Amino acid sequence: MSNGALDREDRGDVTIVRILPPLLHWNEETESLFQQITSLIETEGRSQIVLNFAGVQFMASMALGQLVSIMRKAHAAGGRLALCCVPRPVSELLRVSRLT
Repeated sequence: MSNGALDREDRGDVTIVRILPPLLHWNEETESLFQQITSLIETEGRSQIVLNFAGVQFMASMALGQLVSIMRKAHAAGGRLALCCVPRPVSELLRVSRLT
């Protein structure tokens, strides 16, 4: 299911979310995207989340806090947050922030 800023696919207990915007500046679109992911956990009970960053070229540091929040919510719900297809610039930001 595609929703403008993300593409979602459920495979059993796992929800794969492909992030579509290439630039994740901290703006309304990015905030809405993270709210939708949070809603998967809190409203739909989907706590096994894989975020596919294949198309993301940039992520603002403000978005890191949202990733940590989503990770904590997934863990508290008995699940896990995993990242895949993370491009080098985003991977470097995660490494520098000690989130890898």
